[in-house]
Amino acid sequence: MMSVKRLISLALTVILSAVIVVQIVYAHNPRQSSTFEQIIQTGLIRTVISTSESQFCSKSSVTGDYVGFEPALSVLLAKEAGADVEADFINVSADDIDEALTLLKDQKIDMIVSVSVQKKLASIDTERFSVSKAYYEDPLVLLVHANSNMDYFPSLLGKTIGIENRDYGAKLIKRLIETACIDVNDFNESNFKPLNWRNGVRFNQKDSVSELVELLKNRKISAVLGRRSVLKDFIDEDYKIMGELFYPLEYGVISLKHTDFTHFLDKTIRHFADDGTLDKLLKDNHL
Repeated sequence: MMSVKRLISLALTVILSAVIVVQIVYAHNPRQSSTFEQIIQTGLIRTVISTSESQFCSKSSVTGDYVGFEPALSVLLAKEAGADVEADFINVSADDIDEALTLLKDQKIDMIVSVSVQKKLASIDTERFSVSKAYYEDPLVLLVHANSNMDYFPSLLGKTIGIENRDYGAKLIKRLIETACIDVNDFNESNFKPLNWRNGVRFNQKDSVSELVELLKNRKISAVLGRRSVLKDFIDEDYKIMGELFYPLEYGVISLKHTDFTHFLDKTIRHFADDGTLDKLLKDNHL
């Protein structure tokens, strides 16, 4: 019969082994369940923003504060987290996407709120990082003359479209096929050559949007195709955005995956989208 001393020794061995297993599992599990609690305790949400594109974020020359759509959104997220929580900003260049992700991975920041930074991301490590519901969408649009009757895709037929990016032209052709404006079998987006295209529309490709707008001004082309965030700056009494929007790029808040904070961000962004908060922020910041 096993002695009491021996039984106690075996029990301690089992308990120690269980503790070691739990530690190993935890070390390989990226979950940081205390993230939100830490934010409440420190009263800060450490936030990466970027002044690379002033339409989203800039620094006031008067107060030195960060202002614009993304700082305002970050402040609202902080208020939702707790009455005494503030957004603490770290400004990085959009070209320093690796630096921003490293800060997040090392838990030196809590979130990245920057369209400029996300634009530089070829892809995101979905095993490590999470992206919330989109807080900003940037669709492809067409800039046309304000007095034109070009409002829907069928009105593009027979026209020449100015593009800066070959892929944008391919997206337009794909959309024209989807809306039955043109009939094309086996369209290959990856092999698309815009200057050789003759079905339904034609393309004129230049190196810059300003060159394309000049061609539009001189009526050498009928429309300029590009992202709304860029072409909206050209809207005036002479130019308008055509009614059809398509293939939006979506931008959300980036955070560490498997945290309570990730759930909070996604839930809160969805709430802001539903109750009109996001729309108001976008309008207030002319986006």
